[in-house]
Amino acid sequence: MSLFDDASLVLIPDGAKDGKLYSVKPTDGTGDFTFTRSSNLAATRVDENGLIEKGRENLLKYSEEFDNPYYLKNLGTLTTNQTTAPDGSLTADLFTKTSGVNTVSELRASGVYSSAGIYTYSIYVKQNVGDTVLIRLDLVGNTANATFNFSTKTISTVGANAISATATELSDGWFRLTLTGNVTSTGWSISIINLFTNPTNDSVYVWGAQLENGLAATDYIETGASTAQAGILEDLPRIDYSGGASCPALLLEPQRTNLVSQSEYFGGSYWLKADVSITDNDAVSPDGMTNAAKLIENATTAQHKISSDIITAVAGDRYTESFFAKAAERNWIYLEHEASALVWFNLSDGTIGTESTIHNSSASIEDYGNGWYRCIVSYDAFDTTSRAYIGVTNADNIKTYLGDGSSGVYIYGAQLEAGSYPTSYIPTYGTSVTRNIDICIKTSATSLIGQTQGTFFIEFVPLTSDPMDIFYFNQTTSSSVHLRGSNPINARIRIGSFSFQVNGGNISVAQTYKVAVVYDESFGLKLFVNGVKYENNTPFTFAASLDTIVINSTAFWIGDGAIENKQSLVFPTALTDSECIALTTI
Repeated sequence: MSLFDDASLVLIPDGAKDGKLYSVKPTDGTGDFTFTRSSNLAATRVDENGLIEKGRENLLKYSEEFDNPYYLKNLGTLTTNQTTAPDGSLTADLFTKTSGVNTVSELRASGVYSSAGIYTYSIYVKQNVGDTVLIRLDLVGNTANATFNFSTKTISTVGANAISATATELSDGWFRLTLTGNVTSTGWSISIINLFTNPTNDSVYVWGAQLENGLAATDYIETGASTAQAGILEDLPRIDYSGGASCPALLLEPQRTNLVSQSEYFGGSYWLKADVSITDNDAVSPDGMTNAAKLIENATTAQHKISSDIITAVAGDRYTESFFAKAAERNWIYLEHEASALVWFNLSDGTIGTESTIHNSSASIEDYGNGWYRCIVSYDAFDTTSRAYIGVTNADNIKTYLGDGSSGVYIYGAQLEAGSYPTSYIPTYGTSVTRNIDICIKTSATSLIGQTQGTFFIEFVPLTSDPMDIFYFNQTTSSSVHLRGSNPINARIRIGSFSFQVNGGNISVAQTYKVAVVYDESFGLKLFVNGVKYENNTPFTFAASLDTIVINSTAFWIGDGAIENKQSLVFPTALTDSECIALTTI
């Protein structure tokens, strides 16, 4: 018999849906875990292609049903299902102008949106009669427009709130048009298609409207009576491939807030520019979209940098700033906190240059592939207000130099969070965003857990040395068996107010650990860490049946830890020492 056969529960992160993590054993659903995060679309992961995957939502309803009353037809008529759509279905509609020259015929979404921020609108169009169409984010004050010409296949933007527009040619005469705008109004709407200079009876085929947060249009999401989501959903377990991993792990993190309100749009007023310029949507970012900005030095002798708007901080607390950067003409950047804590990063080889230790700062850098690095510095705040600074430079330990007016670096994904280490990227598009704690829990698990003796095993990578419950069995407040991560790593039995534990050695961040915990009322507790045995011979008697399994949660114990869980097994009996050593040896 193999250990797999002996196990009552085998959890290898692979199968998941929103709110559920599937067990490999048992296969009838009795071993599946409930998963909650409940933080809208704030969470991200690194997917199997090495790209940052976000949550996405099409905020427009009836995205292919323009005959629905949700859409208004001003001086125009709609004829449904007139030609083959980009997805091969006969669902593309024809919108025809009924007004005269230089009057507006418009297909408009009737909804009025109340949230300001960065939005991208997209629509598929195909020429029928006429050459020009217009799409628009209608704001109070400065409207963002994009005008497209079929004959020249060009698109241009108009309006102070327009950031960019694109026209992507598809097959069979179809184009996907996009318009990105900085919406500053709290009351605005969408012009789906607008025939404005065209003569009467001009017409265009339309299909697949989408409105979403962000600087670039993502893959189309069809909607009906409700908006629709894709990618990393609210309660979707994050099966993560960080670091180029070939086998994924379950990413479990505490609650964090990105205090930077504009994490990707550097061209607006939120980011102050000092002797630099910004070109938004200038390169492919770590999420695979063309939404990275270029930070370009001007031709003066100065510090060439940007800084965020003022961020409220708690003096003395630990904060971590991070952002993604890629070399262009310049290889060096520096990161500055509160105008004092400095670290220089070499983007040509992913190394750290000069590092100031003022305010107890510490730095690290992570390779995200395709020349991108995540540059990180943690520090103790010394004031109640803070700014995040990013500077381009021509060499290590240099802030002030003569720029040439054209050289720079690419930047993306700025984040400032309260905490001693960086967590996964939290996108923001106009306001700070909170990603809630990941909670992975299996209730009604009495039949899976050994009640007088048992074993559990977990292979994991700690992302921090902060305290955390890595894995535990529990029965409300009466009885529990814990594996706790901190230094040293330890296993603990708790029965009411009585508890005892066995300590292992210290653990290191970003290293793989295989750990088994064996408990038996007759002898006590054993802990095996990477093939090494530790034990505490204290007999005990549980006060109640163990009925719940929880994987890495700081929600039930004070801590700020995070792990990547590669696999977990539960055994209803106490495994032998030799079995545990074989199971945990790296």
